[in-house]
Amino acid sequence: MKTIIAAALMTLTSVAPAFAASTVQRDAPTTRFYDARGNVTGSTSTYGTTSKLYGADGRLLGTATAPRPTSR
Repeated sequence: MKTIIAAALMTLTSVAPAFAASTVQRDAPTTRFYDARGNVTGSTSTYGTTSKLYGADGRLLGTATAPRPTSR
């Protein structure tokens, strides 16, 4: 019984960070773009200094990364 519990805990701790990272990205602010008729033409989702650009069909078109500000 102890072996099963230990194996379950090891599995849970190895999977939990992956779930946490995906949750954070899903919660990133999203901006949708519309044409004059109100149809969605695309969107962007920004997390940190990286923005992901999506087409009207939801496919990833590309990414853009802004440089981190330098301290003076």
